[in-house]
Amino acid sequence: MPRKGLPKVRTGRVTCKVRKIKCDESRPECQRCKSTGRTCDGYKPPPSGSYSWSHLLRGRPRPALTPTPSADPIELRGLAFFRQVVAPVLGGPLDGSFWTHLVAQVTYSEPAARHAVLAISSLYEAFGARQLELEFAPPHDGNEFAIKHYNSAIRHIVTPHASSGSIDTVLLVCVLFICIEFLRGDAKAAISHVSHGISLLNSSKARSDIVSTFRHLAIFPYSITGDAATFPVLEDAHLPPTSGGSFEDLFQAQGSLDSLLSRSVRLVRTSEHHRLGLGPELQSLESAAWDQRRFDGDLDAWWSAFSISREGFQLPDPHEATLLTLEVRWLAAKILTSTCLSPDETIYDAHMDRFRRIVEIATQEQATRTTTSPTKSPKFTFVMGFCPVLYFVVVKCRHLKLRLAALTLMKTLPCPRETLWDAVTLHAIGTRMIEIEHGIEVTPDEIKTLQSMDESELALPEDGKRIRDSTLEAGLDVRKGDGGTRVVRRKIRFLVRSWNGSIEAMHDWVTMK
Repeated sequence: MPRKGLPKVRTGRVTCKVRKIKCDESRPECQRCKSTGRTCDGYKPPPSGSYSWSHLLRGRPRPALTPTPSADPIELRGLAFFRQVVAPVLGGPLDGSFWTHLVAQVTYSEPAARHAVLAISSLYEAFGARQLELEFAPPHDGNEFAIKHYNSAIRHIVTPHASSGSIDTVLLVCVLFICIEFLRGDAKAAISHVSHGISLLNSSKARSDIVSTFRHLAIFPYSITGDAATFPVLEDAHLPPTSGGSFEDLFQAQGSLDSLLSRSVRLVRTSEHHRLGLGPELQSLESAAWDQRRFDGDLDAWWSAFSISREGFQLPDPHEATLLTLEVRWLAAKILTSTCLSPDETIYDAHMDRFRRIVEIATQEQATRTTTSPTKSPKFTFVMGFCPVLYFVVVKCRHLKLRLAALTLMKTLPCPRETLWDAVTLHAIGTRMIEIEHGIEVTPDEIKTLQSMDESELALPEDGKRIRDSTLEAGLDVRKGDGGTRVVRRKIRFLVRSWNGSIEAMHDWVTMK
């Protein structure tokens, strides 16, 4: 039955909730706690959307800057851990100085940024423990230190005189909040922050490094959610040079490709009605086909400019991997754009050479890392790496040897999580799709046997046996397997073509390994 009377609130201080008394919710300190001499533990982070960004962006006087933050030893350790361990790996090889210099600098002048960085540092250090169970549990209830500082960062943003209120500061703190939600595994909150950040960028002017960060962030929401109709498009179009042109540097090439990849993935989402016959028609077939031709031409122009420029970039050896990473992203964007309007999954068979090139590059990168970087890879990165691209090969390339090679690389090449792409989860989905489409059981021994077979013996699955799309559902099953090992399964919905040609849902479970 609906609750009668006034609705209950869940925004009180943690200390008051533990003592089971009514919090007066005064800020910055709860008077009930203060009057009894107790130390407040702060508020739980509010749900996504509790604070509007118009509230966060109200004009505030700039506070006096302090040369160093006052912090206890635990906080000082957290800041040092972020600076020495976390910041160098978050942005990948093309980060420039955003995480290692800009964020670190603002941490010492902006309290909201400092608290957000402490939350990121704590979440990164703890990342991985019971992550599969926590994704629906939800993960943000398990790290009190991170909760405390995330809460403090929000409070500093919304409290007058507590933050500078400059557009660059608010956008940078927005990026930090996105990073926190990535680590917590909260896709809805992360996408909400990205959406508000892009909307703010479209109505203001910000530092180029902040703009480039959001240009890359604009890719992942279209890959995670199908709600392309309402998600804002970043108006800072970073188009490739005209015919015969070149890029000034690698950062310009990356920014241009990020814009093109975001547009390509958005086109895939807005074309689902034409490809799958599902959902509303977000744009006419004629309009979608026109966008497809235009984006495909822009991607060709990017590759031409990149090919002209890459020899002149004069990069140290580690950046050769960056050139290959950009090539992999371009290959994926070309395949996505070329296939997004076809209801026939066999259209991907025409791109076998591109799939093969992606696997070749990933194999080369794996060999290079094994030789030059034998140390453990980072647990999390804020940017897209090989994980989503290899997963794309696994689910859309039906050449069994290639997709098994990509599946094997997913175990070792990507870090455990890239933005919200979780390597273990995607590997499990890809494994199950291969098993269904080829009618096999994917085991290490079976992979060795299949890889040794002649390609003429490995037929491509018919279109009717191919899975169109997949969506993870909220179901989670944790049980003990053979020998007492823990087995985690996730519920999934596959979209397949039925006997009469319509698209229907097939429910299944995928096992995390």
